[in-house]
Amino acid sequence: MRVLITGFQTSKSHPVNTSYEVKNALNRKVGKVEIIPEDMIGNYHTTIPYMEKLIEKYNPDAFICMGQALRREVISLEKIGINYQNEERDWALDDDGFLPKHRTIVERGADGYFTNLPILKMLEALKKEEYPSEISLTAGAIGCNNALYCIMHLINTKYPKMMGGFIHVPSHHQHPRRLVKSFDVEYLARGVETALKVLGE
Repeated sequence: MRVLITGFQTSKSHPVNTSYEVKNALNRKVGKVEIIPEDMIGNYHTTIPYMEKLIEKYNPDAFICMGQALRREVISLEKIGINYQNEERDWALDDDGFLPKHRTIVERGADGYFTNLPILKMLEALKKEEYPSEISLTAGAIGCNNALYCIMHLINTKYPKMMGGFIHVPSHHQHPRRLVKSFDVEYLARGVETALKVLGE
């Protein structure tokens, strides 16, 4: 089982991103799962072609994106991505200086896509190891939801044999914008590995 997992690259508007740090801290093998860490771009217009290049390069069995959720205190397994973008923070431009306002991700695309990851089993594994965790019903309407919707759109229209989804991680201890409880990067990485291990069982 080859699992490609991404964390968002740091950028001018987001100079620190917990998902990037967690991605770098992942082991390359957990159980029967080969973990392939890669960067995710913070660009709304080129996410899908960028993802396709990664798929062509690695031919993964699963493509999972990670992002940070600074207001959460748990590892969140996202259930659904919606075909909608809206950034309310005027300073949070993407890598090309674009700010999405009330727009669709894919014109004439499905309103939403559910993950096809076994998130109930992944949650059970996390709970068994006592990691703070949940299934989330909203990935927001900005970069994280954009990544989730894009990978599930590709799976539903072009790569039907591949699994995909999104994991939100809370902030790490050194994050300058941490708002609530924070965690050690290594601890979060081991938690994500616990969830990924399920895919090889």
